[in-house]
Amino acid sequence: MSAALALFPLALARIVCTFCPRSFPIAIPGTAFSRGMKARAGLMQRINASLDLLEQQQNRDGQMPHGENDATERVGGAAADGSAAGGGCKEGGAELAQHTQRTALGLLLACRDEQGRRLTREQLGDMVLTLLFAGHDTSATALSCIFHELHRHPEAAARLREEQAQVLAKHGPQLTEEALADMPYTEGAIRDVLRLRAIVPGFPRVALTDFELAGHTIPKGAHLQCSLAQPLRTDARWAGEADPLQFRPERWLDGAAHRTGAWIPFGGGPRLCLGWLLAMAEMKVLLAAVFRGHKMTVLHPDSPWALFPLARPKDGMPARLQAVQQAASG
Repeated sequence: MSAALALFPLALARIVCTFCPRSFPIAIPGTAFSRGMKARAGLMQRINASLDLLEQQQNRDGQMPHGENDATERVGGAAADGSAAGGGCKEGGAELAQHTQRTALGLLLACRDEQGRRLTREQLGDMVLTLLFAGHDTSATALSCIFHELHRHPEAAARLREEQAQVLAKHGPQLTEEALADMPYTEGAIRDVLRLRAIVPGFPRVALTDFELAGHTIPKGAHLQCSLAQPLRTDARWAGEADPLQFRPERWLDGAAHRTGAWIPFGGGPRLCLGWLLAMAEMKVLLAAVFRGHKMTVLHPDSPWALFPLARPKDGMPARLQAVQQAASG
């Protein structure tokens, strides 16, 4: 009997994960939701500790009005005066920015709405978690996919090194805005990997009105899961493109691949990812740093990948960097 009771949580977790693996909103031990909430609590502890240190530093330096360092409570609390933080943001930290290094956390802490109210600790934590997941994990995942494809296509890696040698000779070692703009092949490699391997596989939406889709009637209020992976590979706008399912950075060099709506790894329209240009710049910077005079070899290219919540190699994709005499050499 005791053995059966011990197995009950695991059996229940299996049922929940089978029938509702993504959105079951109860933290039943053993479920992905429970593990996610536990991980969130741990991250929020670290974020709160960082905020405590930053507020203490600002208060010690006299950069915050008296008593303002405790104007927000910990996660779940509202502002000390009982008001809720608004959605807008004014330059409440202008004076702070003149005396200290600007950081994302510092700017969020100094943020004020039109009524001078600050963000609560819960709002600050949510924003930091969004930055970590949407702004860093996605770029790291994309770079893993890019390195994997470049390993599988050494001729593309050699051409990327050649381009970096040219950029280095023309612009010097500094990765300036002009240098980043002068990397068409590097950008083509990024774009084609994102075309073939969607980093975010899909997104949820709710139908605002009744509409027809591929012969099916979608009623208002229906919950939809929209795939990004499939359209990026099979969109009709790629018909006639040479080897549409192959990794070919060259397809982006003449602009022919820039078809409106056919490349949407960052979404599109009013919901276009706010940080997509930053993400592209980040990936260019790291590719430039790696392929300026180096050759990368992925040690276990056939290792399996996990696909949720983001695609990633299960073994962490160990690799070896080897210096080459000439960046343009293969």
